[in-house]
Amino acid sequence: MKEERSGFEVQELSVSFRVRGERVPVLHDMSIHLTQGGVMGIIGESGSGKSVFGEALFGLLPESAELRGKVRFDGKDVFALTQREKTSLWGRVWGLVPQLPQEALSPLRTIDGHLRDVRRGAGMKPLSQEEAARLLRSFELAEPERVLRSYPHELSGGMLQRVLCAMAAACRSAWILADEPTKGLDEDAREAVGRSLARMAERTRCTLLVITHDIVLAHSICDRLIVMYEGEIVELLAVAPELAAHHPYTQALLRALPENGFEALPLQAETSDDDGSGCRFAQRCAHADARCRRERPSLYAAGSGKVRCFLYAGSASADEAL
Repeated sequence: MKEERSGFEVQELSVSFRVRGERVPVLHDMSIHLTQGGVMGIIGESGSGKSVFGEALFGLLPESAELRGKVRFDGKDVFALTQREKTSLWGRVWGLVPQLPQEALSPLRTIDGHLRDVRRGAGMKPLSQEEAARLLRSFELAEPERVLRSYPHELSGGMLQRVLCAMAAACRSAWILADEPTKGLDEDAREAVGRSLARMAERTRCTLLVITHDIVLAHSICDRLIVMYEGEIVELLAVAPELAAHHPYTQALLRALPENGFEALPLQAETSDDDGSGCRFAQRCAHADARCRRERPSLYAAGSGKVRCFLYAGSASADEAL
């Protein structure tokens, strides 16, 4: 009998949606085992499938999603969980820092009311005013008493993101998903939110999954990275002691950073005879050859990580665990 592994076990997961009658695939045969502990970043360009992957892990996909494969959490099939079972996980076990605070927070509730709601939903007693103020202050929110009395529209985007971090930390969830937490924020607000996320992971000792296209944020707070391109994992790598990327796509992402000269990523070819059976990055890769366009590479060992690239095909195929 196969032994069940703890954490998230993803097996050959594919997700697609119907758009104007056409099937649009978003994730392709993804397999990975996410183990508990630390801060994991899920990075890639917009449209790479990062958010859909996060939604699939936590059972948040809409009913319109067409699924194939499995996602298990601590041995339980996430897609088969009843609403009652999902509700029992949210708060105590699973937490969420949503992408759009203006949509996640009720305009009719104060921040104090929202904090009370999330604690109540997790079966926990509300924080006292002193505890709530101390929590907000730990996330760099000045005048926490005023913030507690405020409604969402009275706070800036950066402040609202830090409020969402505080709400997730208030329940001390074991796993927390933060979906594009710095999207649309200026540099100062992005840095403050980054510090808040790092503080939340340290404070609650949770496993934090950060979905982001902000490579600077991922590099500053994550200890492991999942790199996605067009709906599949192309690289798994550790950030410490240094970020050593191997896949040509990950290397291109790093070259696009300000400190590396803002080098633009290679453009996708406007037309292609690619039938989708080969490497998905081949049309943009300077190293691509006929094999790359014909065959889909496996994940191969590369340094302390794993990379989906034939440049490393001399290494043994690697188990997709992180």
